[in-house]
Amino acid sequence: MALATQETVSLEDREEELRRTNHKLYLAICHHRSTRGKPLEFGKMKFLVPIYKALDNKRELCVQKSVQCGVSEALVVSHLEEAAKGLAILYVLPKTDNRNSFVQTRINRMIKSVPLYEKLLQSASVAKADSVMLKHYGRGIIKYVASNSWADFKEFPADALYLDEKDQMDQVVISMAPDRLQSSEHRLYRAVANPTVEEFGIDVDWRESTQGEWNIRCESCRTWQTLDWFENVVETVGTNDFRSRDKEWVKDPTNEHGVFCVRCGKPLDRFAAGKYVHAHPNRKKVGFRINQIFGARHIPMSEIVEAFFRATKNQTDLQLFYNSRLGIPFTAKGSKITRGDIFSCTTAEYQAPDNFEGTGAVLGADVGKVIHVAIRRVVTTKGNPNYPLLYLGKVRDENGLLRLARRFNVKFGVIDALPETRTVQRAQAIMSSLYAAYYNDSARYPRLDKQNKAITIDRTVSLDRVREAIDAKQYINPEAIKNAKEYLDHMSSSVRVLDDKGRFVWRETGADHYLHSEAYCLMAADMLASRNIFQFYEEESEEREEQRGKTRDEVLGEIGEREGGPTRQGITGINAGDTW
Repeated sequence: MALATQETVSLEDREEELRRTNHKLYLAICHHRSTRGKPLEFGKMKFLVPIYKALDNKRELCVQKSVQCGVSEALVVSHLEEAAKGLAILYVLPKTDNRNSFVQTRINRMIKSVPLYEKLLQSASVAKADSVMLKHYGRGIIKYVASNSWADFKEFPADALYLDEKDQMDQVVISMAPDRLQSSEHRLYRAVANPTVEEFGIDVDWRESTQGEWNIRCESCRTWQTLDWFENVVETVGTNDFRSRDKEWVKDPTNEHGVFCVRCGKPLDRFAAGKYVHAHPNRKKVGFRINQIFGARHIPMSEIVEAFFRATKNQTDLQLFYNSRLGIPFTAKGSKITRGDIFSCTTAEYQAPDNFEGTGAVLGADVGKVIHVAIRRVVTTKGNPNYPLLYLGKVRDENGLLRLARRFNVKFGVIDALPETRTVQRAQAIMSSLYAAYYNDSARYPRLDKQNKAITIDRTVSLDRVREAIDAKQYINPEAIKNAKEYLDHMSSSVRVLDDKGRFVWRETGADHYLHSEAYCLMAADMLASRNIFQFYEEESEEREEQRGKTRDEVLGEIGEREGGPTRQGITGINAGDTW
């Protein structure tokens, strides 16, 4: 009996010491419960302990991670603990439906299932708020917002900023989110994400961080090593050609696949105790990277290995494997328009003219505070179009746009319909062949409204069209474009990534007006050439249409039945001889 009492006291002492030295880890072990009502288990997830400790004593933190590794649970514990102490928390999720689902199915259920959390919610020190957006909790307050709504960020001075799945967020909006911390003495920053492509989202944070990699020691040769897919699990034998390091698994794939030491080749315990080794330990932002070799306790290695070999046959699947399983970014060809891509379309023999009186000129315009304009000429040789550049620049209003159209004898133009609708309406009133473009991600195919001079098109497919034209060297640019910094910045600011629904989308990281001007210019070029505007866009939309209701033929049949609508033969009702 005395021994039992001594053990109980010892356990309580350990809990008290943990509460004083690492309060977040204390909450995670002694109070927190998962959404299934189970306590957190760190036996096979030892890599999480240093992250909890860093959340307790580091001002800036980022985690580049694989899926289902327990880091999101750490964010939940951390932000509730900080709010209870009196901090104002700004917790950001990608979209409004993500925010609603996260709060309703995760936060609310968790608070009800953990007595300490429910007590802190009920004992809020101010007038109580308890909604999907705002909660008074303990002595603090939490605001849950979506990255696609900048209005939700305004007028909320925060002490801590949480970015949960940063790569799926509106990068322009969240680039302004740290401003919410400026008046705080704490200024805590926590960014976590399953990465997508290089130099985007969480990878930007990672490159600025200490870059901590999880290391374990081989019990056979005592060598410390980072658990790396291409060093410990498979080996490279050629370009996109790999083989397993586990000879027994190769003989019998029903066996569990091993993880092997880089030095002696003996098997490793993937869940063994280890430590993070930081490449840049003196940097202010602490960074951690997690992969499924050590971060997926419920997933057998054989399942991960099989997924890898299947993924090597397809670039999209390979990107998903790198991102979701390895927790590292993957830049597939075509996921970003680079300066090198644009320079490959330049030639010293071509000089853009000051004005143009020939045929085939088309215009694309993106409307903002000013109007960004791209004008190109359509030149078709043996059925293959090329687009020499005539003009790049900005004008203030529709009158400046009209002067450019006359100066370069433009036959067709497409302009961004939103958000400056009045500017577009005034421009269309004085330019008879100017069409307004509406982006609609649910549009399976381009829709032309001849009466209202409008085109509706999927945004991703439209920007894919620009990428295709550059890859095919259809653009012809003068050497001077290499010095057009703003144009080059706009063209390279967007990245093609997989969204949370498994679809490819283009996400901007900064201003991208010229990229959209070029997209609109290509729409006008397709119209001018009487080319079937569906030709490219239909092919690009096939994967998307599988996720939606009607068949391709049904949709095209409906469009063709409309008076003046587009048909399989092309866009009807447009006279290529029309002028401004």
